[in-house]
Amino acid sequence: MLNDYKIALLLARIAHELESYAALEDRSHRVHSKPDFIEVGRTAFELVNRHGRNACRYAANLAAEALSEGKSDEAAFWKAVAEHLQPRGSQVAGVSIAPIEPRGFSSDPEGQCQEPDYVTGWCRILMRYAEMFESESKELTAQHRQELHRMIFGGMGSFSDFQLDVRIFGDRAREANERLQVLRTELDSVFRVSMIAEEKPKL
Repeated sequence: MLNDYKIALLLARIAHELESYAALEDRSHRVHSKPDFIEVGRTAFELVNRHGRNACRYAANLAAEALSEGKSDEAAFWKAVAEHLQPRGSQVAGVSIAPIEPRGFSSDPEGQCQEPDYVTGWCRILMRYAEMFESESKELTAQHRQELHRMIFGGMGSFSDFQLDVRIFGDRAREANERLQVLRTELDSVFRVSMIAEEKPKL
């Protein structure tokens, strides 16, 4: 499908735009350990495949169960998955799901990176999505496309908020952010066309 090829191409272009900045991320300035960003995204997508709209509640239930058993690391992981699936913040299954920081960086004037491998994480996730649309597009249902779109453009904590921090990456990040916004707008448009086409009945 032509639209899927365009989506794959745009996702790859955005990921390549981020690659040089991912290489510059200073891992020595991480504030504290958090659940692996890549694994959280992968697990969230798998839950959507299995549980659809109930994926967030399912993850929140697992977080609450782990917390009640004193498994703090496991609880933190499932809470992060629930946050990924419910980025705007709400109460699900008794677990308070706070919004994810939209930029992943602190407001500290020195610009310390609070989200481990924030740019690297998005770079890898977008490349994985590009591979899916290039080689697995026939397996993507309308619901899969809607969920992928929401994960990328779903508001606070999604890629729609993503900005390279000028305090960390310097002035060249300003121009990169402008290019990213153009690519992001184009990706959103093509993505929506793809979802509409997939929803149409096959003759």
